[in-house]
Parts: sequence; C-alpha cells; structure tokens
Amino acid sequence: MRWKIHHLVFCEKSQTLSNEGATIILEPLSVEVLAYFCRHPNVMISRDLLIAEVWNGRIVTDNAVTRVITKLRKALADTPETPRFIATFPKKGYKFVADVKLLDEHTENPIAIAHPTTAEKKSSNHLPATSLILGVFICCLLTWFWFSSPSSQPAAVSSYRIDALTRGMERTLHPRVSPDGRYLTYSTFNADKMRLHLKDLATEETVEIGDQNGWSGPAAWSDDGKQIAYLNTTGDACRYYLLNIDKLIITERKLIHNCPKGSYGKIIFSHENHKLIYTETPGPTQPFSIFELNTHTGDVRRLPQPELILGGNSQFDLHPTENKLLISSPNAQQWLEIYSLDLVSDALLHLFELKEYTCCAIWDHSGERVVIQGEHPAQELISFALDGKSKTTLFQVPHSVSSPARIPNSKSYAYVGGALNRDIYYYSFNEQTSKPIVDSAMDDWLPIISSDKNKLAFISDRSGSEEVWIREQGQSFERKLTNYQDGRHYFDLQWSPDGKLIAGMTINEIHVTDAANGNWRKLKIPQEELSGISWKDNQTLSFSIKSGELWQVKHYDLTNDQLTNAPGEWQFVRHATDNNDSLWIDRNDNTFYGEHHTPLALKPIKVLQNRRFNLLKSGDSVFYLSMEASASYVEQFNVTTHQNTQLFRTDTMNGLSVSNSGIYYAQLKNNLANIYRASKQ
Repeated sequence: MRWKIHHLVFCEKSQTLSNEGATIILEPLSVEVLAYFCRHPNVMISRDLLIAEVWNGRIVTDNAVTRVITKLRKALADTPETPRFIATFPKKGYKFVADVKLLDEHTENPIAIAHPTTAEKKSSNHLPATSLILGVFICCLLTWFWFSSPSSQPAAVSSYRIDALTRGMERTLHPRVSPDGRYLTYSTFNADKMRLHLKDLATEETVEIGDQNGWSGPAAWSDDGKQIAYLNTTGDACRYYLLNIDKLIITERKLIHNCPKGSYGKIIFSHENHKLIYTETPGPTQPFSIFELNTHTGDVRRLPQPELILGGNSQFDLHPTENKLLISSPNAQQWLEIYSLDLVSDALLHLFELKEYTCCAIWDHSGERVVIQGEHPAQELISFALDGKSKTTLFQVPHSVSSPARIPNSKSYAYVGGALNRDIYYYSFNEQTSKPIVDSAMDDWLPIISSDKNKLAFISDRSGSEEVWIREQGQSFERKLTNYQDGRHYFDLQWSPDGKLIAGMTINEIHVTDAANGNWRKLKIPQEELSGISWKDNQTLSFSIKSGELWQVKHYDLTNDQLTNAPGEWQFVRHATDNNDSLWIDRNDNTFYGEHHTPLALKPIKVLQNRRFNLLKSGDSVFYLSMEASASYVEQFNVTTHQNTQLFRTDTMNGLSVSNSGIYYAQLKNNLANIYRASKQ
C-alpha cells in the first residue's frame, strides 16, 4: 500500500519514504511499525500491542521498540517534544497523530481506508520470523540516506546504494580497496590486537596479512596493485612494512622504516611506487609530522606542511591522478584547515577552513572537490568545492560514517559504518558490584552526579542529537534538559556546587546551562585548546588554556564575563566542593591535593584523558582510570595508607563521578563497525 503522510509518500511494497524527489529505504521493522501506525491513526497503541502486532508476540525488550521508534522519528524529521507524527504517552504507549491518507497504487488520489480490526490483522499474511530477521539484516546492508523536512533539505543530494563489504562481529577499521576493485584491506580490533586482513571481494575469501603481535594497520595499495604498505606497532617498536602481493598470497615482506617507539601513524604510496608518504611522532604526546620515504635510496625527508598544533598532521590523502596531497590539520582555534601540497614543487596551498567537529578529508574521484565525513556524530558524507563552498551531501545513513576512502576506477566510496552504544553503570562500594542504571538503546555517556547527590546529568543521543539528560534521585526514568540540536560535542560536564548550573566543554568552547530550564550561554573566551574544567565556586569556572607549549589555568567570572589568570605555576587544577579534595598539577606533571598542596604519592598515570580529568579525590581516596593493554581499570588509592586497589574493569574511558556510596561511569555495550561501500546510482 501507499500512504500520504503530510508531505511524505510512504510505500510499503518498496519500503520507501519519499519527499519531493528525495527517497530513502526504511528498515523492514520500521516499515512494519509505520504501516501499523498508518492503519491505526490517532489511536493509543500500547507497547505490548505493538510487540504483539509487529513482532508477532516474540520476546523483545522495550529498548528494541524504542530503537525502531527513534529511527522512524529521525526519518520523519520528528521530535518527541513537539511531535508531528509519533506522540509518546508515558506508561500508555504511542499515538500516530499525523494526517494519513491511503493512495491509489497508480495515482496520487486518496482512497477510503477500511481499518482492520486486531483479529483481521492477526489473520493476515505475515513473514515468518526467520524471514523478518533476514530482511532486517539485508536492509541494514542496503540502507540509503535519510532526509529531513523540506525546510532543512540539503542543497543537493545524490543517490547511492549502500552494501556491506564486511559482516563481522568485531570493530572494523581502515578500508582500502585495490586499484582493480577486487581486493579489500582492512583491520579488525579485538581485545589487545589489531589485525590486518586482505579480502577477495569476489570470492569472500579472507587472509590475515599483518604481524601476529601488536597492532597492524592501516594499509595502502600501490598504483599497480602489486604492493601493500602497512604499519605495525607493539609496546616496544613501530615499523612500516612493504608486501609484494599476488592475489591473496604474500610473496615478500620487507621492513622499510623504523618509526620511534610509541609512535603510530599511516602510510600511502605516491604515484611513483618507490616514494611513500607516511606520518610519525617523536613520542606518545608529541604531534605528528609528514615524511616522504624513497625506497630506492632509503632517503627520508620531512615534507612542507601546516604548523603542528594539537595532534599535528596525521591525516592526508593522495590526489587520484596527480602527486598532490590533501592535508587535514587543526588550527589554533581547533577548527579543521584543509591544505593541498604539491609533491613535485613542494608548494603548500591553504584551501579553506572548516568550522565543524569532523575529520579526515579526501579528494573526490575527479580530484576537483573535497569529500569529508559529516560533523559529529557523522551519519553522512559531505562534498565541498576547493574553496570550501558549494557544500553537497552525497549520502546519509542511519549509522555512523568515518574513515572514507575512494574505491578506484569507480564513483564509489568505502567507509566504516557502525553504532556506538554506551550505558551508564553504578558501582556500589558496599556490594562491590556494578549494575546499569541508564540502559537505553542509544548512546549514553559522561555521567556526573550533583554535589547534593540528588541529580545525575549525562549526555545522550537518543533524541537524534547530543543533549544533556537528567536522572533525579529515586526516579527510574530520565528527562531531556536541553534542546541544542546543533551538532555540538561535549568532552566534559561539571555541576556547579549549588547544583543550579552545568558547564559543558566542547573542542574550543565552554557552555553553561541552567539545570532548571535548559537555557544556555557560551563563555566569552578565545577559541583555543581547552582542558580540565571545574567549578571554583558557584560563579567562577576554572579551566586550562594551552598557550604555546604551556598550559595556563584560567578563572572565568560569570557575573562580569571576566577571564583572568589563576595564581601559581599550575598546569591544571581540579577544584572540589571540599577544598581538601581539590587536585593541583604542576608543570612537571606532579600532582598535589588539598589546601596545603600535599604531594600525591601515586604511580605515574595520565592525569587528563580526552581533555577531562582522569582522577578525582573524595575523602581519603583518589579514584582514577588506568590503562593496561586495551582494557581500562578503575582503581582506588588511599592517601593515608598508600594502598592501591583495583576495583573493576571498564572498556571505555568516559569519565568518573563519585558519590559517598559508589561510582558512576559509562560502560561500552556495543561498538561494532563494518566496512560499507556507497555506490553512486
């Protein structure tokens, strides 16, 4: 059947939703739910009834229903706060409130609807459960871009077919397709290993081609498809290798460069196969630089490149036909600058600045435009002219998009697509066990408990964008506090001591949100590298700004918008409600605590992780995250006895928040990712 839903046309047979020429393909379960809604408009539908009718009574969780409803809302450009299509009634169910008309199969003329009863619905033909599951799986592999309402429609959208090149149960990275399009190299990450694979896309046969130890990848192909270069790193070594390849067989493996211990990076071929471009860093905390290696002579030269800021220059791509690099490099304001480097003349040309939180630009197939993943959380691939103008959305999908790569001799792109799902857990000191307290089908992270221990704030993308949510003490549900809907990404959240404000730190901004109504404002500070945010008092924020090679602690007075240098020669300060729990880090990375700056006799750890503090003090205990291989552990150090205790393991480092009785933290539930191919139709 075909339905007219406001300005949209929904076709059950083709599983499509159309809007003025833009068409997307829905997942089978989304089609089933939307079709049921269309047949029962303006009727209260409980979750139990929806499960009985759509899932045929199979046992499913509330999260499974929520996930489908969330995807439908996203496809319909709907919101739960101001619903135009799907309205939620707590503890009752859903109501489809849109104007719905059944259309003639061959015209746009509406026809009368005879709504089936529940009994008639159950007696109608349904796909067997196995067929439905298979349909869901296939549709996930063949998902097309989704669209917004006409007012927010992209300037131009092309039609791409999406299909999966890998179908594993691991996190898959670094796709690179051979020049003839037959073979795919990629890495898989599992436990403490990153393995490099070579796959024949015609036969599906896959072999491992990297080292057995450490991390192998990313890899790159030579223009003739006869060689593969790749990176291998271990705890005590960093090496670039060159493989001679005959189909799936390695005929020779050769070490071509030793990079510094603790360095990572990437490598690609130029259009002269004996000249390779790679990146390395002098040490784990130093920025990356780009180099050229001549395998005939062994000569290495540092290429002309943008100024080294933050992580430096680790992202670059070779022009499809010319010896030119496209370099993505952060500037002093933390935005992305795009450069072109001519490898013949060494001419470095600035193309444009992109004021978005994104990464990893590549040339398009013509070499006349730039292609990049969308702004975080990226679910689209974007194209720009070389001056940063003429922005075009190539495709949008309902999963994440990262690490795009051209597929040679085609108009297609490979990319990593997946879904990240973190839940918020609570570890009880008394019971010495953890349990989930915020367990949604979407991504929830950055938990922070208020000083009075009555309100837990966290970030969630369950409404389609990253927003601040609140869980009140004694309640079993959460409420959405903010309605940013602007693509911002927070690295840290902090409650004010009185619990009235929440400070959030992005890549180069700090926002203060009213915890009562969600209103927010941006601090008047320079757009520079920020870290280590905390509240000195109810009206003063403390944080560090990097100036040159040094960090400077700053104080911001909310009453007059004045920014001043904090006294003392400190890099970072974490203020606490109780001054005895404040932490101080000097320029030699020594940590002190309390009013009298008592030295903290703790083993060496990384004080900041992803711009936020990696340790906090409460009473006689210091809690921190330690990293061993690929696992993270929450540990407790007693400042009086100097006893250290490993409390529990966590596989994501997204901040800790401590109450008198336990610890709040985010735990990774799912981080599966596969390689997809987007083929232009």
